[in-house]
Amino acid sequence: IAGEDDKLERFVEKLGYSLKKFRSGIFGAKISVRLLVTRFPFDEPAFGTDELEKFRKKLAKMSGLTDIADRVVFVEVPNSPDFSRAKAVNALHRETYHGDGSALALIDVDLSITSKFLQNALAYPFPGGTFV
Repeated sequence: IAGEDDKLERFVEKLGYSLKKFRSGIFGAKISVRLLVTRFPFDEPAFGTDELEKFRKKLAKMSGLTDIADRVVFVEVPNSPDFSRAKAVNALHRETYHGDGSALALIDVDLSITSKFLQNALAYPFPGGTFV
């Protein structure tokens, strides 16, 4: 996302609702979620500021990602004076865990994420997974 923090807040609020509904339907299984959000050098609040940390905490609370295993992470897109989706995707991929059973889903803030999407995102990329 670039310069659209108001849209990000609305997205995170809806995501929090869907995560809560999703987690209530998986019979107590703990699925860790990291919400990775790209930030470009021109975005405000900027990296390294108290304002950005306050904003991160606000998003974590809105989404319910406040557990020690859950996090909201801002990912800087370096060397990009203009918005570049490709550079953002590359930055997100570098930040993703590799080789530990993690899955990366790239989602624009204009989309609505439902608990059904989360079920499918969990089942689809893994061997033997099925759509729910």
